[in-house]
Parts: sequence; C-alpha cells; structure tokens
Amino acid sequence: RLLPHKELAVLASALSLEVARMVLVDVVMLEQYFSGRSFSIFQVPDAPGLDCFQSNQTWFGADGQSYCEPLDRGLASNLTYYIATRRDAYHADPSVCSIFAADSALLDFDQGQGFGGSGYNRFSRLGWVVGGQFGLIYFFATFVNEVADIIFVVPTTSVFGWRCKLFSVALEFFQLGALCPAAIFTHTDCLRYEDPLGISLHAIREIMVTNCFLVWGFVVTCMPLAFAGAVVVAVLACASGGLSVITGSSSSARYAEALRGWIMALDGSQTDNLVLRLSAFLGMASVPTFISGMFLGLLVVVGQSSKQGFSQVLTAVVLFSDVAFKVGATAVTELLDYALHVRVRRAVETRGRAANAQLAEVIGSQAAS
Repeated sequence: RLLPHKELAVLASALSLEVARMVLVDVVMLEQYFSGRSFSIFQVPDAPGLDCFQSNQTWFGADGQSYCEPLDRGLASNLTYYIATRRDAYHADPSVCSIFAADSALLDFDQGQGFGGSGYNRFSRLGWVVGGQFGLIYFFATFVNEVADIIFVVPTTSVFGWRCKLFSVALEFFQLGALCPAAIFTHTDCLRYEDPLGISLHAIREIMVTNCFLVWGFVVTCMPLAFAGAVVVAVLACASGGLSVITGSSSSARYAEALRGWIMALDGSQTDNLVLRLSAFLGMASVPTFISGMFLGLLVVVGQSSKQGFSQVLTAVVLFSDVAFKVGATAVTELLDYALHVRVRRAVETRGRAANAQLAEVIGSQAAS
C-alpha cells in the first residue's frame, strides 16, 4: 500500500531486467576477463626470411602462419605491438588480434608519470584494461548498482522522490560505464579492441581513468564534483528561464525554479534542513558522473553489440534495456499521471464554470422577479 500500483509494475519489470543483466554480465562479459589470463606486450613479428630460418627463430602464430622475431627493431616510436597471453597467440588479422603503436593509449608509458607516479602510470595505461584494478572498479560498481536499485524504489510522491529517482539514474549510468573495459575489449589470448564509434582511445582512457580516481576519492572529490554539477545546473536553469520568457511556457519556468531551488539548498542560505542540503549536494555531485556515465555507457552498449555471438548481442540489449526501461517507464508513468491531473483539473474547472453560470442565472432570475 505504500507504493502506487503503477510504480509496483515498473519495479517488477525493472527487477526482471536487473536479474537478467546480472546473469549475462557475469556469465558472458566477465567470464573472459576473470579467466586467469596473464597478458604481456610483444612486438609484432616479421614474415620469416633466410636469416630467420638459419637461426631457427621461426614460430607459428594462432593463424597457422610462420613468423620470426624482428631483427631490425629501428626506432621505438615506429614499432608496433600486440598484447597477448603468449607470443604464438599472434594473428595477422586485426579483427582477431589488435595492433597498438608505441604512442597508443595503452603503451605511451614515456608520456609522463602523472600525479600518482609509477602506480598511476601503470593503471592509466594497461591497468584499467587488463589489470586487477578493473576488478576493484566493477566490485565497487556492483555495490553502487544495488544502492541505485534501492533508491529507485522511493516513490516520486514522497518528499524527496524525484531527487531519489534522478540520483538513482545517475548511479545506473555510472555502473553501466564501469563495464567499459570489459565491453570495448575482447579479452581472449590476444587482446582485441572493438573501436566503438571510432572514438579516440586516448579520450576514452582519460574519461575512464578520471572517473575511477574521482570515485575512489569521493570523500574529497565530491566537493569539486558538486561545484561542477552546480555550474551545469545553473546553466540549465538559465536556459530554462530564458526559454520560459521566450515561449511563455509555465513548465519551463517551473523547471528553472526547481533547478534554482537545488542551488539554493546547496548554498544553505535558504534552508536549515540538513537532509535537504545533503540531498542537493549529492545531486549536484552526481551530475558530472551522470554525463560521463552516459558517454561510457553508450560505448559499452555499442562495443558489446559489435562482438560476435548471440549471447554478446543479447547482453548489450539487456544492458541498454535495464537503464532505458527505468528511465522510460518512470517518464511514461509520470507523464500519464500529469495528463490525468490536467484532465481532472480541466473537468473541475469546467464544472466550476458551469456551476457559477447556473448560480448567476438563478441570482439574475431572482433579481428580475
């Protein structure tokens, strides 16, 4: 009785999708990643020549072709590499075994140590793709996903209902984006990059690694995150306010006023309610996570769907449906509620006008008599 029937239906459907998502992610996506493989970096071999045959350095790759260790290594910047569990896992087909240049996002170790020294250097190159650090990321994302599901249960008719829904959606996008390394790479004996949407791997790396460090240090980084979120919300509030002035839309005006209310609550100058201020603070901090999560989540769905096999495509569909259903179903039910509210209000106004007209007619007839 605490939840409206419409929200119970949404929750039941969302729970079914959530269970399907958990099973497919664990069985299909993460089975390869946590299969116990240990990756190394190998230089791309040369086709065998006479010198290679004479030195008995020929070996066979996974494609059945014979190869030889390169004799002339040349400049390091001109070399290409592959990342595999063993040397003979090499395959000449780039759709099976990806080739990376020395200045690629996974191998540019000479581009600086970053703020964390060698540890940051390792994590920001190979650690987030094939290292154990990704296991910690997804372990945390699993807890975040459960928190998001719990918050999503809060009905929109409660005091902080809408804020809980929005915060839940932001967390859902974050946990979807956390699967990015497992989705855009295929962790077989030779690492393959799916190259979703042709976006630069350097850009993906910077967003993913930055997200990881922001989350790991959330107690400290929540303050700059909240500031960045407040800037985004302020821009949206100004845009909505301007739109309401231009179009005369009352809904845009109410939206702008709600956004300004969040900023005032974050500032604390308009309220002494600690819960309200905390909810506004977390809401602002979730805005950058929501934006980056949408970007990484899109890459997850596209990257996963580009893999071969029915189960891989099914996993991508379920991942997309899990988040899209929660957002779409909530929006549809709220729009239906709003449409019903408008219908009832118009009916009441119509009856009120009819009653007033009838009363005026009675008064007029009495006055005439």
